[in-house]
Amino acid sequence: MFEERFDRIDHRLDRLETGQNELRGDVRAQGARLDGRLDDLGRHMRLLHEEAMDRIEATRHTGPTKLEMDQGFAELGEAVGRRLDPLEAAVRHHTVEIERLKQGRN
Repeated sequence: MFEERFDRIDHRLDRLETGQNELRGDVRAQGARLDGRLDDLGRHMRLLHEEAMDRIEATRHTGPTKLEMDQGFAELGEAVGRRLDPLEAAVRHHTVEIERLKQGRN
């Protein structure tokens, strides 16, 4: 009777050991597969990073620089000033003339 129970326990332990070994093998295989996928992901991320950096670098040289923009705004301000200054002078002169004419009527 005890012998039979020990045999069953031995048999169960053997099945557990076999199952544990199979599980270890499966875990190792999944780990190796995951490592391969992580390597692929790393390569892909590096390519995307390089592409993003190239795009950023390309945008730096396509438009005017800050200095060029500042110079352009200064030139625009001067051009507007050259056109507005005579108009403002004329308005001031006409305002004075209108006031003088109004006082002449009174």
